[in-house]
Amino acid sequence: ASAHPQLRPTVMSKRALLGVTQAVEDEYCARGGGGLLIGSFQRARFYRQIQPRWDGIARCAEVAVALADFAALCEPKHLAVEVPVDADEPLGREWTLSIEAPGIRACLAAWEPATSVSVSDATRRFEVLWSFDPSVVRAGSEIVMSLLDRLAPEVGGRARSALPPADTATLAARGLGSSLSHRIVGYLAAMVDQAPAASPRAVYE
Repeated sequence: ASAHPQLRPTVMSKRALLGVTQAVEDEYCARGGGGLLIGSFQRARFYRQIQPRWDGIARCAEVAVALADFAALCEPKHLAVEVPVDADEPLGREWTLSIEAPGIRACLAAWEPATSVSVSDATRRFEVLWSFDPSVVRAGSEIVMSLLDRLAPEVGGRARSALPPADTATLAARGLGSSLSHRIVGYLAAMVDQAPAASPRAVYE
């Protein structure tokens, strides 16, 4: 964010953030996958909750990496490499997604502001930065890969080798903003439609 001051955080509920994240992931698969896919999940238990979905997404990637407080490095065949990240690492406290593939460049980074009151999982709120600008996406990838170089150098090397050539970035960006925006709005609208309706009185209270 300091290197790209044009970025402005958006505050989202966990549910909305999940919708945006899934829209980006599905757009990635719809555009042919490939390249590098990196996600950070804070806790291993959060990753396990969505692992069946991510297993399918990871099969689309040349290299896929999941970061969380895993007990050990794990490299399942054709699935995401699981890289342990200490909770003290800044990335260990963030929800992130970074995609660099021939058909799409996209990233988001979310963190939870500190609060003095206890909140339920459903009411958690996050500040989110997201971008389809290839230079911003590459900056995000470099931050994660510098961490991989330290924690799992061989994985970091494979991640770098999966990055698509920079000269394909303009082609990848063509039509992406419109397509992805429509998908995000559609996913969020579906979530609103599925939510329990409030009583007329409750809307105004």
